[in-house]
Amino acid sequence: MQLPLTTFPRLKAVFAFALIFAAITFQVTAAIAPANDNCSGAIVIPSSGPTPFFTNTALIDISGATVSPNDPPLPPDESGFDTNITHSVWFKFTPAVSGLHTISSGPDTETTFRDTTIVVYTAAGSCGPFSIYSHNEDSGSLRASVSTNLIGGTTYYIVVWVGRLSSPDSVTNEPLDLQLRISRPETPSNDTCDNPRVVPSTLTSPYLSPIIDTTLATTTAGIAPPCVINQGAIPSRDVWFKFTPSTAGAYIFSTGSDTSSILGNDGTLIDDTAIGIYTLTGGCGQTPNQIACNDNGFGRGVLSANLAANTTYYIVIWDNAPTYVAGETALRLRVAPATRPTVETLPLLSISSTGAVLGANVNANGVLSRFWFEWGPTTSLGSTSAVKILFASATTFTTNLPVSGFQRDTEYYYKVVATNALGYSAGSIQTFKWVSTPPADLVFFKDVDGASQIEFQGEAFHSHVVQGSSNLVDWIDLGPASTNLTQSTTSFLFRHSQSIPAASQFFYRIRLP
Repeated sequence: MQLPLTTFPRLKAVFAFALIFAAITFQVTAAIAPANDNCSGAIVIPSSGPTPFFTNTALIDISGATVSPNDPPLPPDESGFDTNITHSVWFKFTPAVSGLHTISSGPDTETTFRDTTIVVYTAAGSCGPFSIYSHNEDSGSLRASVSTNLIGGTTYYIVVWVGRLSSPDSVTNEPLDLQLRISRPETPSNDTCDNPRVVPSTLTSPYLSPIIDTTLATTTAGIAPPCVINQGAIPSRDVWFKFTPSTAGAYIFSTGSDTSSILGNDGTLIDDTAIGIYTLTGGCGQTPNQIACNDNGFGRGVLSANLAANTTYYIVIWDNAPTYVAGETALRLRVAPATRPTVETLPLLSISSTGAVLGANVNANGVLSRFWFEWGPTTSLGSTSAVKILFASATTFTTNLPVSGFQRDTEYYYKVVATNALGYSAGSIQTFKWVSTPPADLVFFKDVDGASQIEFQGEAFHSHVVQGSSNLVDWIDLGPASTNLTQSTTSFLFRHSQSIPAASQFFYRIRLP
């Protein structure tokens, strides 16, 4: 639809701008340095205890920490160590026994900032001179975790820095909350087929296994999941579960995001997992019969399988990497009966005079399902979109479908609906309206590169096409305006980089297709 909007002459035009300046006085209060800002105030970590035996439950705000003059030497550049670090804090640890230890500020902690660096030192005396023992700056995520063998009775100094600020002298007004976690990995109890963790036979609610640290899990010879086809993925460090369902039906097995709480630190942290389900007619040591397998691309494994009642199934879960990533070795299994689909109606995705795109989150919950949108001019709805098939997945995904045939400047209601053999689900009702009101608050200017830039206020989610002309007669589509999300969903922006001769005029207008 063409709207009679204001045009913008390029050049030979005068633009007046009123600039208002307000003088604002404020005082910046420096953040307080934490008690462990230097070696003499290092937090002393207990020498032993349950695994993990140290986690500072009260987060340490290190935004006031300094890089003190007596900070120890950094690893050499040739080691790939990034020296763009600041805000150092200190810990001191004398392990009671020798063995592998994980020192983490990574995803298994509640550290709030994105980048950390850890270096572990030994010292000839109290607080120096120091020798570098181990270090890490990017374990798997940008937050560092160190996995190294420590010697019982030896004192280690652990220094944690904030990484990747603009310079070593950078300051921040944001809290930098640090949590450090020390653990001594042990071989999981369900490391082999002979000692699987038992899933309850009757599931009245989803089963969540305890958190399992797979750092020292071994790789069982003879079972290789054929569903793992990603290049470089090597299923390793498997752990075992056993499930004898009392009721036949479809069950969902997951190591995905549904194993975590809102904080995200008490579920699976391994980035890529695979799941296999087997029967072993003659027990452990016999050739397994595979029932189902899922690799889920480069993500965490999730699968559904139809299981018989009173039959014993073995569930095997692998970390899909040849070596573990320190700080990201936690694994949790979720088992639940398949159910009716889960749906959530999302706000309008986009709209033009000829059609609207409606969105939803949908999960088939392990059973072949179908979904569609119902919509209409009242809450009684009355019209339906096309129907789309959902395969028996157990993963929630965002999807959309178009609808058309609505009137301008009229509010419509819609909701997502899904169904499978186990039931029917409907999302909440949302609304949409195609509004023909012309855009307002149009501003034209040239940016630093000489390109024309147009900003205006329009209707949220609407398509806005910018047209250009040199004679106000022949108009061409230059392209769609994009939402300027730095301001709001109703603020739009279009940049025209075409060079226009200084002696000519060029005009712009906006249409709602």
